[in-house]
Order: sequence, then C-alpha cells, then structure tokens
Amino acid sequence: MGQLVMSFRGLWIHVNQGWWPGDDLPHHVVAVDASLGAPGFRGGLPPHFCYVEAMDTVTKAFENAGIPLVAGILPLGGWNLSVANASNDLSNALSISMSVTNPNANAELTRIPQLTTFDESMRLLPVIAGEPGAPIWAVCVVDISHGKVTAGQFPAEGNDSRGGLYTTWTVDTDGPPRLLLTSRTGEQLPIPLTDCSGPPLSDGVPGCLVLHNSTTDFTDKNLDFALYYLAAAGGIPSFAGLLPGESSPTPTKTDLGTSCSNSQYP
Repeated sequence: MGQLVMSFRGLWIHVNQGWWPGDDLPHHVVAVDASLGAPGFRGGLPPHFCYVEAMDTVTKAFENAGIPLVAGILPLGGWNLSVANASNDLSNALSISMSVTNPNANAELTRIPQLTTFDESMRLLPVIAGEPGAPIWAVCVVDISHGKVTAGQFPAEGNDSRGGLYTTWTVDTDGPPRLLLTSRTGEQLPIPLTDCSGPPLSDGVPGCLVLHNSTTDFTDKNLDFALYYLAAAGGIPSFAGLLPGESSPTPTKTDLGTSCSNSQYP
C-alpha cells in the first residue's frame, strides 16, 4: 500500500461530478489556460503558467520519463494527469461535493468560491466533450477517482482579511504511486514514484508535488480571479458584483487575499 499527496495552487477549477460530459468520474481539476493573461481587463492581468513543484526524487522521475526542466521548472502544459494505481477499495472511493447547499459537503471545501456566484450564467467551454487525451482549451486536467480532497489557507498578508486558498488531494495506491500523463494526441507517459515522503514544499503546502497554475515571478494582482473566465463560453464578462480581491463593506466568504485561489464549478 502506498499513498500520494498532491496539492493545487492558483487557477484550478474543481469541477463537480455530473457536469463533465462523457464520463462518470467523481471529480476533475482543471487548469485554466491563462498563458497570455488578460491585458485588456481593468489595467491588465499577468500571464499564469502550469508547472510542477516537487521534491527532488519526484522531479527526477518526471525528467526520466521525458519531461525536462525548462528554466528550472517542470512544465505541465498539454497533459491529462491521473493516478494509474489509485486504490480500488470502494471504501477509498472519492465521495465529496463542494456545493454549499449539500448538507453532506466536505466542510473545508465549501470555502472555495463557486464561479457561478459571480456570474450565474457562466458555462465552461463545451469543446471538452469527446476530445481524446488532454483537452485543448485547458492547460492540464487531473482526473480523480479515489481519495480525499481538502482545502487549506495561507496566512493573511498586509491589508488582506484572509489568505488565499489551496487544495490537497490524498489518495491511497496499490504499491508506490504511478502517475499517468496523457497528451492531446493520446500518447501515454507513465511516471512511477518510488519515494513520496518528505517535508512540505514552499509555504508549507503538503505533498511530494504541487501543481501550480500561477505566475512564476510573484506579480499576481488582486483581480487575477477574473482569469477563471477565460475557460468560460464568452470569456471574461463585465461583472456586476464584486470579485475576490475587490473591497466590500462587509467581509464575506468570497473575500480572498490571493485572488487566483482554487475555485469550483458550478
């Protein structure tokens, strides 16, 4: 028996079961393609990039599988990621909902902002349906069938009332974890991990690897949350309400310090 702990930072959408066309997996985590940023939105929002932060043995496993370091980081664009040997024990199957209206929802995950809170008509781009491999409109997709997903929060900084949110997936595996990357052309790349133990990575985020979809030079801006809508049909709308990162007279559950925190759909 093994275990994999993986965290997500930045522009990741946790897509609830039932929306994803064509399959019955409980959960998908989608990295928004914000590689160009949004130069025309309220003074401009910086580009965000999808990459892996990992302990040395995991980084070496990616390199050995054919994912080379680029400028010191492991890029993850263009891949679908899953765990090939997630435990098939039904007691370990993923069974969560992040809907705040679901009384059985994981209490930690109800804190993650729902995208439809800010635009009730938001719909994710439909081109995912029927596409083989990693979808073209997203940077990366992680398929989750087993385990547990929880939410964590960074300490508040400066004038921020709350720190940003990250999420963590913990999954048992049959033997040492085996990642499986699938490309947009259907090519499959297995990545066996022989050592997944070690201290937390940057900022105390748990896991032997962290998947980032964020800036690489800490140039985040308060309204980076709007970049989620690059994955929406119609793109970034003119918001009538406040976004995380904008001031409001009364703090609410959507007041986040780092506005490119994890989100959920719908």
